[in-house]
Amino acid sequence: MKRDHGWINPLQEEAENERMHLLIWMQHTKPTRLERAFVICAQGLYVAAYSVLMYLSPRTAHRTVGYLEEAAHRAYTDYLRAVDEGKIPNVPAGEVAKTYYRLDDSATLRDVILHVRADECMHRDFNHHLGDLYDNNEADEFPTKMDETMGLEEGQAAESSEEKSGRKAGKGRKRQSAATAEAAAATAGYSTQAAASNKNE
Repeated sequence: MKRDHGWINPLQEEAENERMHLLIWMQHTKPTRLERAFVICAQGLYVAAYSVLMYLSPRTAHRTVGYLEEAAHRAYTDYLRAVDEGKIPNVPAGEVAKTYYRLDDSATLRDVILHVRADECMHRDFNHHLGDLYDNNEADEFPTKMDETMGLEEGQAAESSEEKSGRKAGKGRKRQSAATAEAAAATAGYSTQAAASNKNE
C-alpha cells in the first residue's frame, strides 16, 4: 500500500461523470428489466476483467480505456449525424441531463449528445495521459491538470518537483489540448449548423 498523491480525486470525478451518463441514457431510453439485467451483468464482467488487467498492467488498463473512449466518441458522432439527418427524432432533453449540464428548458437530445461526446473526449485524453505517465515512470507523481502548463516556454517554469513533472508530461498535454480544442470547434460548428437549420424552419 502507498500514497496515491491525490490521484483518487480526478479518478472519482471521471467515475461520477460516467455514472451520470448512465443515468441520462437510462432516462432517455427507458430500458426494460431484462435490459437492466444485461447491463448489470456486463458491468460485473467488466469490473472483474478490468481489475485483473489493472493488477497485471496499469498502463495497459488505462490505454484500453483510452481506446474505448475513442470508440465512444466515434459512436456519439454517428449518433449526432443520425439526429441531424432526421433518422433519429431530436426529442426534448431529459430532466437529468438538463440538471447535470445546466441546459435550457428548450434543450434537445442533440444538445445532450454534444455534451456527452465532449466528456468522452476528456476521458480519452485523461486515460492516455495516465498511460503516458506509466510509460515515463511518473505514475506516482502528483497529478497535474491537463491545461496547467500549456503555452509555457522551456525554462519558464520554476524548478519545483511539481513543475518538473508538468514539463515532462507536456507532450501528452499538448496532444490532449489539441484534441479538446478540436472537439470544441466541432461542437461550435454543429451548434451553428443547428441554429441555421432552426432559423430556416
